[in-house]
Parts: sequence; C-alpha cells; structure tokens
Amino acid sequence: MKINYASHSSFEKATNEKFDFIICASGYEKRASYFYSRFCETYSHPCEKISLSFKDRISLSRDENDIFFKDHLFTPIVLESGNLKELIEIYSEIFSHTNDDSIKILFDYSCMTKVMYAALLKYFDVTNDLFEEVTIYFVYTEALFSEPIDTNSNLHNQPLLFPTVELTDKKIALIVGLGYEKGKAQGLIEHMQIENPDTYLFYTSKSNDEQFYNKIIENNSYILTKIPEKNHFQYEQGNTTYTLNLLESLCNYLLSKDYRVIIAPLGPKLFSLISILLYIKYSDLTVLRVSPGIKGVAIERLPNTQKSPNIIEVNFNATSKQQI
Repeated sequence: MKINYASHSSFEKATNEKFDFIICASGYEKRASYFYSRFCETYSHPCEKISLSFKDRISLSRDENDIFFKDHLFTPIVLESGNLKELIEIYSEIFSHTNDDSIKILFDYSCMTKVMYAALLKYFDVTNDLFEEVTIYFVYTEALFSEPIDTNSNLHNQPLLFPTVELTDKKIALIVGLGYEKGKAQGLIEHMQIENPDTYLFYTSKSNDEQFYNKIIENNSYILTKIPEKNHFQYEQGNTTYTLNLLESLCNYLLSKDYRVIIAPLGPKLFSLISILLYIKYSDLTVLRVSPGIKGVAIERLPNTQKSPNIIEVNFNATSKQQI
C-alpha cells in the first residue's frame, strides 16, 4: 500500500469516527491510559481493543495501567518492544482476520518505542492484498515537563527498519531531531564524524514548552554553536503539517544534491513519527534508532492535561501514488 496523505487531525474529529481497532500501550507511565480515559467518555462505537505491553520494565504505573485496560475490555498482548520482526507478525495477526477491505485504526503511541509504531507503518507499507484503504489516527499525549535523566548509554544506534547500514560513496547529510538529554546528540554527531555544514538540527520552539525549549538550548549548547545557524530549524508540535513539509523539503533538497540522508530523531515522538512517514515515502532515506534499549531507566511521566492530544491522520491506499 502507499501513503495517500498525512495531516493534522483533532480530538473532536476522532470521537466522531467509527474505528475498527483501538490500540494503546500499557506502559509504566501514568499518561499511558490518559487519552483513552478521556476518549471513552464520549466514544461508544464497538470495536476491537488491544493493549500492547512490554515483557520488561514492569514498574511504576504498569500494574495500574494493566488494570485500567482490562477493566475497559482491552485484549492484552505482551511483547518485546524492540523486536521489529515480532511486532510486524503481531500486527499481521491482528489485522488479517478482518473481512473488511477498508479499516480505521486509533493508535495511541504516547508510551510506545519507535520500533512499535515504525513496525505498524512498515506492515501496511508492504501489505498489498488485504485492504483497499487503511486510515490510522496516531495519537500522542504530551507529558508534563520533568528534568532529563543523565545518561550516555546509546545501546541501539542503527537503522530503524533495516538491520545493516549500506556502504555508499555518497556524502552523508545528518538531520538530528534534538532532545533535551545532555551529550546525546553531540555524541552521535561525533561518532558518525559528520561535518558541521552537513549536519542539520530540528528542535521544538519556545512557544511549545518554554521549560523544554530552555533545556534543549542548555544541554545542546555546544553543537548549537558549532552547527551553522542556517542549518537550525524550529517547529511547533501542534503544527504537524508545517513540520512535515519543512522536513520533507530539506530531505528533497539534500537528495537532489546526491547526499545520503540520515535522520536521527532524538527528541519528541512526533518528530520520530514524521521521520518514519518520510522514510516510508522515500526509500533513499535512513532513520536511525538511537536508544538505550532495555538498559534505559524507567521514568514516570504525567500527562499534560492542559494540552489537547496531538493527532495525525495517515491514510494508506492500495491504488494511489505515494504522496503525503
């Protein structure tokens, strides 16, 4: 299937849809169940509900979330959150039993790993004979600001949807979605030995969350001064269409200059999702998974109840040309 479009949507529109599947993550953060606790207040259309949970890190609010999803009649599936092959097989098992040629999915990725939502997109990208149309509402609940954990452990530093890095004679351009962890982006750039003029930085604007923005600037001060200012791009999490167009335009420009383009999303999950969407569209792109994996520290994150959930509507079509 091909991506027909990806666009910003709203909570109100989602409540008026008739979903065939609702998929959430029963993680260790309190915000894992927050969206559905609000959504179910006004949504009553019958559908298949599934909660995905990790085999590891059963701590913090995990038991509480498991009970919540059980009480709301979700079918639990326990999995390895970083196993791409297993995840694609799980999605295949979930969706292959429906007889409909058009389905709608609500997918709350707030507390999922990159691999979990990358696998979903990859599954529909390679599935050509089951559906005529698939629409996925990707839902993200922002967390309240909390101080970053000091860690330099990046266990996984490899392409997200391919097991190996292909050798190439092309010059490499690196696009980094900055997070607020100190040294993480700098370590990656130094490890890959990318020249400063070929490195591009994306980070959220001050208007999105001033505390988060200030911490990004503070903990990435060295590379922000070393990378040319014209290679800095700010975006707002609430303006998905603008961010998608901005990143796609840069990728198109670099590909036209015969660069090999690598995107390393280290910050908000929204930027990770947009990066993966562009990877699905452009086979010449590489999206890196930079993560401590199971060695990562479980951190409690509370939902920001003052902000509406960020929702991206992605439509796959069996007959359309690939576009976004």
